[in-house]
Amino acid sequence: MTESKAVENIISMKAEIQYESNDIKQMKRIKCDSLNIALKALEEIQQYRVIGTVEECQYARERQMPKKTGEPYMNGYGNTKAECLNCHCIVMHPSNYCKFCGQKLDWSE
Repeated sequence: MTESKAVENIISMKAEIQYESNDIKQMKRIKCDSLNIALKALEEIQQYRVIGTVEECQYARERQMPKKTGEPYMNGYGNTKAECLNCHCIVMHPSNYCKFCGQKLDWSE
């Protein structure tokens, strides 16, 4: 069974529980509350999967931590350049991020 099918089943069970007789209404209410919590958790999981996997999120987070550049040097036009040590492309000073891989750059000495 897929998560989407489980979500459909839970929604269906929830609707049935809400409209049954008052005899066991308290127990049904507890089940309904539990189903609401489970449904919310499944929906959150589906949203996170759209965003990306845990590995993808960790990879993006690592890119936001500044990484030193290679040794800066001046080119023939008077511009300071350095190597992005993440993807090894040449970046111009004072770029805050590598335009090739998105790595945040630290230009301090």
